[in-house]
Amino acid sequence: MKPLAIFEIFGPIAGALTIGICLGITYSASIVEASTKGKSEPIRPLVNVDNPNQYFYGRVLSGDIFKYEKNVLTAVRVSPMHASDMYNQQITFCDNQEVKFGKLTTSDVVVITYSKTARSGLCYDLVSVDVVK
Repeated sequence: MKPLAIFEIFGPIAGALTIGICLGITYSASIVEASTKGKSEPIRPLVNVDNPNQYFYGRVLSGDIFKYEKNVLTAVRVSPMHASDMYNQQITFCDNQEVKFGKLTTSDVVVITYSKTARSGLCYDLVSVDVVK
């Protein structure tokens, strides 16, 4: 009995894909081997540099300072620029942030910079509040 070729077993398209994948793996391995020959430097891992902050651009509608368990928190209701007045959200910051938010009016446009990750899942660390002129 004659041995069957890949094309006869899987059909022409599947056989071509299988051969293409095998050739691609072989070619990739030869490129990696050729590019690392004669080099004594170790391969360094990629370092992901990510911005630890997030930003909010809009207006501060209201704010409240309260105590939750042993933590003092500042809850600020904000409305993003160029969004419907119906849309607003609340951001809770760690500690008393009255100094940074105290002199703002509801007509002031601000950029609020705060940490991406919440401290113990409760509040965000406030970095800065800048008024846009």
